[in-house]
Amino acid sequence: RAKPEIAAEHMELGLGIHGEPGKSVVPVAPAAAAVRAMVDAILCPGTDAWAPLLPSSPQSLQCALFVNNLGALTDIELNVVTREAIAAVRERCGTASVVRVASGRYMTALAMRGVSVTLLRLDDGAQEMLDGLDDARSPTMPHFVTVGHPAAATPPTTSVVDAAASQ
Repeated sequence: RAKPEIAAEHMELGLGIHGEPGKSVVPVAPAAAAVRAMVDAILCPGTDAWAPLLPSSPQSLQCALFVNNLGALTDIELNVVTREAIAAVRERCGTASVVRVASGRYMTALAMRGVSVTLLRLDDGAQEMLDGLDDARSPTMPHFVTVGHPAAATPPTTSVVDAAASQ
């Protein structure tokens, strides 16, 4: 449910899980623009304090992307946000940048409509840590999907049922 002090045609960016005030109140925007604003806040925060978190060249960033449903988004809405987050990071950092993705309900607040986007730089053993989480298959931990390079994807020529039956 929207906070009463925020008009219906506005949304908050940068709010906390328990409804703390956000960083800014902006006009409602399409998913692509809203997600791009979130990714830009992570990758281009406008302060040198964050510089150590990013590689010297953003084009060399290899990361895992977490997209968290804060509670009340539908699965379709979450999938749209996840697709837009992958596109926004790749637009900023190159097509090979997002190599693992986890999208789901990991930290929620009842009926809170919204998402959080988190990027984890994959260096210094982070990839192995994520592999360990996947191996454990804990129901409370994110399951990561390995994302390939978009140019490597080929359009489907058979139905999913035909492809599954042939294996």
